[in-house]
Amino acid sequence: MHLRNDSSITSAIILGRQRVKRSKIHKPRTGKVRSLLFLAALLCAPALAETGPESEFKAKMERCKLLEQFGETIMVARQKGWALSDTLELLNQDSSMPMLNTIAMKAWEVPRFSSEQLQQRAVNDFKDGIFRGCMDD
Repeated sequence: MHLRNDSSITSAIILGRQRVKRSKIHKPRTGKVRSLLFLAALLCAPALAETGPESEFKAKMERCKLLEQFGETIMVARQKGWALSDTLELLNQDSSMPMLNTIAMKAWEVPRFSSEQLQQRAVNDFKDGIFRGCMDD
C-alpha cells in the first residue's frame, strides 16, 4: 500500500495528539476528546488511500505512524471512560473505516485504570502495539 505524502495531515494529527497529552488523563473532557477522535478519523482517511509508487518502506512507516497516533487518541478516550458505542458512532459519522473501528474495538479489550501512571502505560503499550502490528503486516 502506498501513501499520499501530505504533511498537513500528519501535522494536524500530531497537534491533536499533543492536545490530548496536555490534558489530564483522569479528568474527562468529552467535547475535547470527541473533537480529537473525529479529527483523527477524518485525517487518517485520505492519508491511508493508495497512490502512485513511492518508497514502500517510507510509505509503510508513515501509514503506521498515523495509525499509532490514532491508537493513542483512542486509548486516551478509553482511559477517560468513553463508551465504546459513542466512540464508534463518532468514528462512523461521515464514513465507515473498518481499520479504525477495529483499533477502537481492540482498545476496549484493555481495562481502564484508576492511576494516571497505569493509564499512561496502557496508552503507550497500546500505541506501540498498533505500530508494531502495522509494521509486521
